[in-house]
Amino acid sequence: MKKLKPASEDVLTWGEASWAVIAFLETQPYGEAGYMTLLFHLPAWIELSPKHREPQNVRTTEPKWFAGVRNIASHSNDPGNPIREGILVKRNGGGFQLASRVKKPPATISKPVPEKPPEKPQAIEPEIDLPQDEDEELFQ
Repeated sequence: MKKLKPASEDVLTWGEASWAVIAFLETQPYGEAGYMTLLFHLPAWIELSPKHREPQNVRTTEPKWFAGVRNIASHSNDPGNPIREGILVKRNGGGFQLASRVKKPPATISKPVPEKPPEKPQAIEPEIDLPQDEDEELFQ
């Protein structure tokens, strides 16, 4: 596998990172991965310089190249961005999925709604005519 060589020894752009992310996601069963999985596996896909691995100025616990991966989502409205172009989809909780592998929910089948609810059935009272005299004899 040939690694992506960034144009700069100092900065990994979101454009460069997105090519590596897409290439990696194509190897995944569902075409998706969270940030932690991407950040773990992408060094095998990108030729990172020692300067790429230096700590960031703002997020001092992360190397500089992480910003390129995170900026894919941050710059999603920019022309050429794979999210804007419909190639990638942001996952809930972070990370990406190939848009071509996103499962679409099944079409719902709607039942016709009756115009008015059916009337409740009325209770039927039994009609038994017992002679008064016989009724009195039974309970004596």
